[in-house]
Amino acid sequence: MKRFFEKNFFIFSPFRTKQYLYLWCGAFLSNIGSWVQTVALNWYLVTKLNSAFYLGVLNFVSSLPVVFLTHIAGVIADRVDRKKIIITTHLLLCFAAISLGLIVQFVHNNTIVWIFVITLLFGLGNTFTSPAWQSIIPQLVDKNLLLSAIALNSAQFNLARFVGSVVATFIVSKLGLVWCFYFNGISFLFVVISLLLIKLIPQYNLSKNSNNLYDDIIDAWKYIKRKKYLIKYILLAGIISFFGMGYVVLVPIYAKNILVGNIKTLGTLMSASGLGALTGALLVSLINLYIPKIKIIKYGMILCGIFISIFALSKNLILSSISLYFAAFLYLNMISSINTSIQESIDEQYRGRVMSNFVWMFMGMMPFGAIVCGSLADLITPQITLLFFSTAMVLCSLFLIET
Repeated sequence: MKRFFEKNFFIFSPFRTKQYLYLWCGAFLSNIGSWVQTVALNWYLVTKLNSAFYLGVLNFVSSLPVVFLTHIAGVIADRVDRKKIIITTHLLLCFAAISLGLIVQFVHNNTIVWIFVITLLFGLGNTFTSPAWQSIIPQLVDKNLLLSAIALNSAQFNLARFVGSVVATFIVSKLGLVWCFYFNGISFLFVVISLLLIKLIPQYNLSKNSNNLYDDIIDAWKYIKRKKYLIKYILLAGIISFFGMGYVVLVPIYAKNILVGNIKTLGTLMSASGLGALTGALLVSLINLYIPKIKIIKYGMILCGIFISIFALSKNLILSSISLYFAAFLYLNMISSINTSIQESIDEQYRGRVMSNFVWMFMGMMPFGAIVCGSLADLITPQITLLFFSTAMVLCSLFLIET
């Protein structure tokens, strides 16, 4: 095993750090639960309402707190112990998941309204988790292992997507859909347990040298403005998120209406996407050894747009799954390259706030892309909508990125 790690140091070496391994395992188990819930909730909505618009609204509501609160979350991630932040938010997410299960099981009137309310709670918890989570990784590993650590973090998330889709199909068929939500609630506790087992390198405490919340946010923006490349990478994250993730909200519609399938069809498509992202996460460190990050981003956007177009026109489950696999593979490479480029170049005292701006664009553009994509799909068909989004991403790559 030691020789294996040494030979593949650029991929697996962060696992030699016990703290990173514990947190990785806890996050992996928790994210399995999150993807189980995602599959179940999307299928519940598409069978109950059969509308791409409501799927878009669900994604919009879940990410709405990101738009308004991420910068505050970034300041808190620099002021407060990040470990305590993540523990607190995951206990909130545990409560929200179990509440969602109780609502689906026992509430029969205005169920959709309550689902949106609980989804908003999920968005709130994830908003305050994300900057702290992004910023905690450099406290776990050395700087030379940062790209591999970020890539492996993405790998566990997407491996969880693959496993979660399979687990969701099993739970729905054997126990019933509502148990997916209870399963997710329990899964959040694995992150809490892993954080209680580890000790972190002490973080820079912003509160010792800061005035107030507003000044800290403005100071971070000035810092980003001074480093022009940060603006470029953060904007690219937003563009890729808006146009490159729109297809996700339409996957349940494709599974049910275009491929004329069931929840197994949806699970297959989501598993293919998760497997592609997992492969991308495992190979991104190797790819970065030979190809500059900016080229990975530019040509990744072009190829990702092409594969989304193939998915848009496909009526075959195998072809649809293959196209989603490669779209997710390219998407993961692009986002990991952007994330690493930012993390490697910022000062520690600004890390939480700069990463909150990255999260703001990366996650904040998703709800707008989702609701626009869902609305257009109901108006002009899902196929034309995805062709429009993929074309826009290709054009942004050609005109906005110089290599």
